[in-house]
Amino acid sequence: MVKTFKNIFIRTSLQKEIYIIFKKTYYSFSFQLLLLSLQENKNIEKLLDMKQLIQLTFLLLTTCAAYAQNFQARRITINDGLSSNSITSLLQDSDGYIWIGTNNGLCRYDGYNILLFKNISPDKSIPTDPHIGNLRKDANNMYVETSDGSIGTYHFISSRFVDYQTKSTQKGKKKKTPKDLFRKSYQGYTYVYTSSSKLQTYDSHHHLVNEHTAHIQEIIDGTYYLSDQEGTLWIFPQEGNIQKLNLLSNARYTTNKRHKYYVAKNGKSEFIIATYGNGLFRYNSSNGSLTHYTAQDLNPVILSNFLTSLLIDRDGCIWTGSEETGISCISLSQGNDVRYIFPESSAKGDWSNYIRSLYVVSDEEAYIGTQQDKIYKCNLVTGKSSLIKETRDMIFDIMKDRKGHLWIGTRGDGLYVDDIHYTPTSTTHHIPADKIYDIVEDKMGRIWIATWDKGILLAEGTQACSKQKTVRTNIPLHFTEFLNKKHSQNRIHDLELGKNGILWIATNDGIYTVDTNRKNIQESDFQAYNLANRLLPGNEIICLQTTQQGKLYAGITGVGLVESLLDAQHRIKGYDVLNNRLKLNMNVINSIEQDRYGYLWIGTELGIFRLSLDYYKIQKYEYSTTITSNSYSENTSAITPSGKLVFGTRNGLVIINPAQTLEKEKTYPCLITDLQINGKSIFNDDNPKTTNLKENSIELAHNQNSINIYFSCFNYKSSFNLYQYYLEGINRSWLEPGTQNHINYSDLPPGKYVFHVRSLINGVPQEETAFTIVITPPFYATWWAISLYLIILGLVVYRIYSQRLERFRMNQQIKIEKQLTEFRLNFFTHVAHEFRTPLAIIQGGIERLNNNKGTEYPQAAIASATRGTQRLLRLINQILEFRKVSDHAIKLNVSKGDIIEFILQLHKDFWNMANQKEISLTFTPFAKHYEVCFDHEKLETIIYNLLSNAVKYTAPKGNISMKMTHNEGLLTLTISNSGEGINTENREHLFLPFMHGYTSQGGMGIGLYLSQQYAEKHKGKLSYRYDKENKQNTFELTLPDNNDAYAPDDYQASVTRHSTEANKKVKEEMESIIREMQGEALNTQHIAIIEDDTDMMEQLKRDISPYFKPDCYLNGQQGYEGVISNPPALIICDVMLPDLNGYDIVTRLRSTTYLKNVPVILLTALDDEEHQIKGYKSGADDYMTKPYNERILITRIIQLIKWNLANVAHEVKNNASTSAESTPPPTSGTMKEVILESKADKLFRETVMKLIVQNISEPEFTVDKLAEKMHMGRTKFFGKMKELTGMSPNKYLQSERMRIAGELLSEGKYNVSEVALMVGIQDSSYFYKCFKSKYGIPPSKYAQTQMVEKEDTKNI
Repeated sequence: MVKTFKNIFIRTSLQKEIYIIFKKTYYSFSFQLLLLSLQENKNIEKLLDMKQLIQLTFLLLTTCAAYAQNFQARRITINDGLSSNSITSLLQDSDGYIWIGTNNGLCRYDGYNILLFKNISPDKSIPTDPHIGNLRKDANNMYVETSDGSIGTYHFISSRFVDYQTKSTQKGKKKKTPKDLFRKSYQGYTYVYTSSSKLQTYDSHHHLVNEHTAHIQEIIDGTYYLSDQEGTLWIFPQEGNIQKLNLLSNARYTTNKRHKYYVAKNGKSEFIIATYGNGLFRYNSSNGSLTHYTAQDLNPVILSNFLTSLLIDRDGCIWTGSEETGISCISLSQGNDVRYIFPESSAKGDWSNYIRSLYVVSDEEAYIGTQQDKIYKCNLVTGKSSLIKETRDMIFDIMKDRKGHLWIGTRGDGLYVDDIHYTPTSTTHHIPADKIYDIVEDKMGRIWIATWDKGILLAEGTQACSKQKTVRTNIPLHFTEFLNKKHSQNRIHDLELGKNGILWIATNDGIYTVDTNRKNIQESDFQAYNLANRLLPGNEIICLQTTQQGKLYAGITGVGLVESLLDAQHRIKGYDVLNNRLKLNMNVINSIEQDRYGYLWIGTELGIFRLSLDYYKIQKYEYSTTITSNSYSENTSAITPSGKLVFGTRNGLVIINPAQTLEKEKTYPCLITDLQINGKSIFNDDNPKTTNLKENSIELAHNQNSINIYFSCFNYKSSFNLYQYYLEGINRSWLEPGTQNHINYSDLPPGKYVFHVRSLINGVPQEETAFTIVITPPFYATWWAISLYLIILGLVVYRIYSQRLERFRMNQQIKIEKQLTEFRLNFFTHVAHEFRTPLAIIQGGIERLNNNKGTEYPQAAIASATRGTQRLLRLINQILEFRKVSDHAIKLNVSKGDIIEFILQLHKDFWNMANQKEISLTFTPFAKHYEVCFDHEKLETIIYNLLSNAVKYTAPKGNISMKMTHNEGLLTLTISNSGEGINTENREHLFLPFMHGYTSQGGMGIGLYLSQQYAEKHKGKLSYRYDKENKQNTFELTLPDNNDAYAPDDYQASVTRHSTEANKKVKEEMESIIREMQGEALNTQHIAIIEDDTDMMEQLKRDISPYFKPDCYLNGQQGYEGVISNPPALIICDVMLPDLNGYDIVTRLRSTTYLKNVPVILLTALDDEEHQIKGYKSGADDYMTKPYNERILITRIIQLIKWNLANVAHEVKNNASTSAESTPPPTSGTMKEVILESKADKLFRETVMKLIVQNISEPEFTVDKLAEKMHMGRTKFFGKMKELTGMSPNKYLQSERMRIAGELLSEGKYNVSEVALMVGIQDSSYFYKCFKSKYGIPPSKYAQTQMVEKEDTKNI
């Protein structure tokens, strides 16, 4: 074949040179059939002159630059939704959709989703041929031809098929075909294409020279493209030369295929030619250049050489359909903006083209290292690579220093500096590490080497590597180690030297920095930024890049792209994870480079991204159809002096011209491409809801409220389009941009919604599209249905209302009656409680009078009864006055009097009550006397209520102050007491009836109400305030001092001194109370009395003190604290106390270990069963109501104390029996603890003890003699002693002898024998035995012990 070319073309010396070039390149191309065609054409010398020969030769030579592939491609197959991989036709409509004809139906593609039309008839019941043939269109319609000759018409506006005609029903007659389709004269020959598909050639004499069968492939702008049976492509332009190309090397296999070529125009002079059998061609008609693409290329853009369709869309993307492999969408760039270089162009599927290291020397020269342990010198212009070195392991970095030395770092084979090899095992050229990841040179000429597992090395002494002939030294390099203290710190991925001399170090322990401007660098000069100090979001740093703006960007494993925020000293002070801001999922970043325009280029395993640092907008690029060529290597990037970017991938070196990527992209409106309603597309045949999306609105039923909206901007050049959208009624504003082209809204309620969507090109929002969605309510929720419901409901409500109105009125009456009943019960409960206390006082006084029959009446009993009577009378008067106030029948009865003297008497009346609680009660008037008109009884009621409340609710040892002032015609009395204030809620209702005191406990609840009403009737005012800072409650009463303030009816007809005399009488009665002198209590036990009423306290104290010692407490908290500190034998407690009620006190005592067995009697005016049950549940031993019977109370107290003493003795006995010691502990008492119930018993016991002491030294003093001296028989005496001492007389007598003996021995004046005789025991051994049984030790030792204790006491 080469000889054939030589015979045909060699005519001149120029032609000889062309032949030599072709001979060298012939075997690299598949153009043998072209030469064969030229040889067989006998008239070739006439058809082609020298100019054509040169053009053809240039066409062949241009295909040699196969290394430059300026494209990016994507594939679409059945895996992406195509109905078949066998493509028959392609077409793009005005909206941007790509229509795809297959042998299994019609498909529509929007860049994301594929919609299938299996039936192309408007009547879906008519079956249609799924094998789609040709697709063509006009302004409004697309015509779909099938293999059986049928045609379906698709209307673009309505988005549906509107017509379908079979071959037999197609209307109209066939157009008459002219005899000759065209004539073309060229260089004396005439070419005629006839209607019978014959291409005829005539000479100048009109003689037929040649005739071929040919078929029209395409007609573009008047240019005919014909293909003959040999596969030759004839190009007949309207003007210019005829071109003849033989691009099919396997034409013999396509003889029966009429359509062998598919031609599309791409620009003014470039054409794309798809062939059925030989792949794809780019043909430039102006210079005749031809670029060939096949499925067998190292980086193929098509998947099959058998192409069946071709389309160039509005953005210049090339779409090719194949017979069995689907579609390829190829984005060809204008100019050489992207090119791939393969060091081993013939290798495929191995690591030969896996780029692991890169160093750019100039715009033309670069060094590249591969995974195959080889280093190439590469020409970046021609793409030619030459092998210069092989190592024993992968080359991870290459660097040429300022002196021209070439540094090569490997991953396991150490360091190469020119021809010198440094390894850890070498004795002459030693380096600490054999895994070198990066090498940089600082401004001082020092070399910094990043290693794996040995930290960073500083190499010094580079003159040792000089290759100059005149200087040759063997002094090896010296390496200083840094950052080699811990495992994660010493693994370094990348070094980045900033223009300011700061060296940034990417490690597995974060980022480290050091200032290389320093001459002597120490380990302490390195500064760390990582997770530990919270200055980075991750520790494994893969790559670093400093920018022209002085910023630092890092690729961090598991985090993505991070922008580090630097301060003025170039220290990291914070960070921003850009993956979160940009909504990206690129957590593995392998390389970062900045171009001269400020854009950041980010190489990942899934393509390369371009980031705008001004707007933080990002664009993705995939320049290859293979995964490996789109997977970028770690830290393998550089920029040439002219500004081109060079990146290493797993399959080749890619060169990017960033200037070309700045071309303004075409923009198109974003359209709604599909709606899925309840999971079904509106284009689905079985979806009952069809619509025209171009109407930008749809109306749906209430149950069609789950909508999935699909949209597209039809930018097929990029697979990384950004969208923004929002739905009026759901979202308030635009959502964050994202790459997702669909959004789902579920369970939308009926209403009107407007969906807004727009695309973003280079971060700039484009024209938005609005789509209205109306979801109608169900028929039962329409306005007329609701109106009907309201009418019916109104009638029903009216009927129900009319029927229930009477029932409601009756229920209200019943409810009111219940409330009144409950009100009466509560009121009378509190009244009864208030009455029981004075009644109990009266009853107690009367009982004492009855118990003193025949004797003089005790004054204390009479005074108690009188005091109780007055108190009861005052309560009854309050109730009667309350009735008058409620009936508005109250009337003043003012008279003139000394108001200061009047208040002073009331102050004296309450002084004793306050003194019992150790409360300081003071009165400070503005003058000694002041005459004014006032109602004495009502003012007494006001002040009595205020003072009684103050005394009741003031804690012991508190203070109450009364102050009288006169100012501007007003008299003001303030009564203040210390303590907690009334809560805010109760303050609002304080002067309303039935508000029971400060804490809503006790009282009838009408005292303050009456006081306020009396004050207002007095033309005055009663108010309350609380000083939170000083904790003071203050009631303020203001009265007028002007007598004209009262009406004439308010004055008494005759002025009397009733109130004054009553006050004097009360004073005399209070002063006449004489406390009866009582002897010492019969028993030593203490009884705790917790009662807030002073009169009741006095009565209980008077009743109990003859038998036990009372401890009195006037409130619950004081009582509880007193019992805790001084445990009594029994507790008597009221229930209704102002602070801590009786139930709570008992509950707390039962939870205290040493008080849980102390008997408790609840003494209260609450006599209902519910309160009794509550008392017993809280742990009370008895529940007694007021007024109580004194004898029953005393008897119950004695029984409970005896019962408790017996239980305690039993527990002691049990504890003693279970003790590890066999001998029980000795007791020092003379008798068991016994409760005395009368003075006679006490006198009897004291007499017995006196007789024993008088006769203790007589040995003959026995129990019989003791009974004789007591004038009692032995049996009666024995029983009485057992009752009062708890032991037999003999044991009691012996116990007393030993007690007196112990006292004598303690004095130290007598020996043991003398003491034995002094207590009436002559037998020393018997005395020894009795004494040891009593005290647990011998008498002699006891005496010594007592002497030692006395000495210790004196010393202390």
